[in-house]
Amino acid sequence: MENKVILDTDIIIDYLKKKPDPVATKLSYRIREGRIKAHTTSISAFELYRGARLSPDPEDKLLAVKSLIWTLSCLALDEAGANLASEISVALQRKGESIEVRDLFTGTVARTARLPIATKNIEYFKRIPNLYNDLV
Repeated sequence: MENKVILDTDIIIDYLKKKPDPVATKLSYRIREGRIKAHTTSISAFELYRGARLSPDPEDKLLAVKSLIWTLSCLALDEAGANLASEISVALQRKGESIEVRDLFTGTVARTARLPIATKNIEYFKRIPNLYNDLV
């Protein structure tokens, strides 16, 4: 069975910028070899499209983002995920902790899909209980 992973926005940006980040490079090889099935989230898609539109050359960036997103399975935040996100948000608030809402939504999508997240922002996602421990 193939491994599956959700690519967070930071990993996708590194890939699009062709940065020599070791995590992004390693994952891109595994994805191309078919050893990993890559997903992303609708939240990351929003962040990527927004970033492309704000860039100095939005047409080229939008094309690059659209081409890459087309190759990934894009998972959305559904009602069950929204309910879970609200539960986690309230629990964190009561403990005096917080998490950026887009990270909360991305983590909730990953948790409901039961998939690990490939990210460099591990500290943010550690605040989401029962998220797969396999944060890459």
